[in-house]
Amino acid sequence: MNVNSASYHWVGDQYAHLSLPTHIHDKHPNLKFTCPYSGPLFGHLSIDKRKNKITLEGKKTNWIGPSPMELGYPINSSEEKGKYVRPFISDRSI
Repeated sequence: MNVNSASYHWVGDQYAHLSLPTHIHDKHPNLKFTCPYSGPLFGHLSIDKRKNKITLEGKKTNWIGPSPMELGYPINSSEEKGKYVRPFISDRSI
């Protein structure tokens, strides 16, 4: 299971950009290396031993400013396009 950061995706020097007001970037210079989310991401994990079931309840949010894909951030393969870096955690159950 891969769980995103709660507040952003790090894109690094090559994809630096301003997605928030300048006064915020002035106070927090490393923000330019991120694609921030408008709300926190988290997952709620439930384990039901009686039913032998594990459930992950995900959370969805949006990008503030351009997404990593809009910046040209590399995706590992064409199969992963739109799946690799997303502003949400999917629900899962096993």
